Amino acid sequence: MAGVTFVISGFQNPLRGEIRSKACKMGATYKGDWDGRCTHLVCAFANTPKFNQVKGKGRIVTKDWIEQSFSQRKKLNWKKYSLTKSPDEESEDEILEGQPEPDPEPARNDDSARAGTSNSAMDPDEGDTDDE
Repeated sequence: MAGVTFVISGFQNPLRGEIRSKACKMGATYKGDWDGRCTHLVCAFANTPKFNQVKGKGRIVTKDWIEQSFSQRKKLNWKKYSLTKSPDEESEDEILEGQPEPDPEPARNDDSARAGTSNSAMDPDEGDTDDE
């Protein structure tokens, strides 16, 4: 869950701690309050104060997103677990769950390829825009 910075709303301990622990073990970052660096709100139900604060500004998901991602040991597509289902959450650059990562671009027959540089040597994570 690298790249995920999340806040939790509507859960009491010990469940709140379990959600936080599972997400953090997978590489996510936890914050106590929403700010501009946050990407996801893990919410128990709609219309919590944090839900209303975040709606339209970030991705609001159920705890099942964390739990299923943890049990499958991979970051699942957050849209399946969205609490809002609003169109502004759609993003064309997201990799859908179950789709394989595209192969790196083959070297092109241009000056850069003749100079010994090619896109195939690029780090596969460089420029990654997966915002799940």
